[in-house]
Amino acid sequence: SISFAITKSHKLLITKSLSMRKNLLLLAAAAVLSLTTANAQKEWNFSNFTAGSITTATTVDGLTISPTSENSIDIDANKKSIDEYSFTQRLKFGGSGIPLTEGTMIPEGRHISFPVDGPVDITVYGMSSSSTAERTLVVTDGTNEVGTFVNGGTAINKAEISYTGGAATLYMYSASGGFNLYLVKYV
Repeated sequence: SISFAITKSHKLLITKSLSMRKNLLLLAAAAVLSLTTANAQKEWNFSNFTAGSITTATTVDGLTISPTSENSIDIDANKKSIDEYSFTQRLKFGGSGIPLTEGTMIPEGRHISFPVDGPVDITVYGMSSSSTAERTLVVTDGTNEVGTFVNGGTAINKAEISYTGGAATLYMYSASGGFNLYLVKYV
């Protein structure tokens, strides 16, 4: 039989080695956790915006509101409730975001946009401005369509859209006719 003699110095070396491995494992776990929680979270509730007509590109807390040279985007009184929200105002596009800039999916106006650092889950509360016409809100990264939100205009609804790309500016606009937004957020 073979026997090993473990000296006091060997025990100390083994203990230090295990302690270092434990610390490295904790450090790696902390790094992964910080990467998964580092993604910014943002919420724009239009009930908290100043009411009025926006006639030039305006940025509020990271959200850029871009009207056309001929048509404003309006924030006005409108009460709607859904989930835990009781809205008192809305953002009204007042029409479509088309025509698009040649070769991109960026409308020349009547859109909102915001930067993201990478993949995000977007939640939008909104509805068609028409009680009889279905309207589509388009979300794009400027090159590709990320998702859409279709609403018939009889009630406010919620859409959840996942963006899986890298750092980008995301754009939202109505594909045809007016669309009202009450809240946009991402995590």
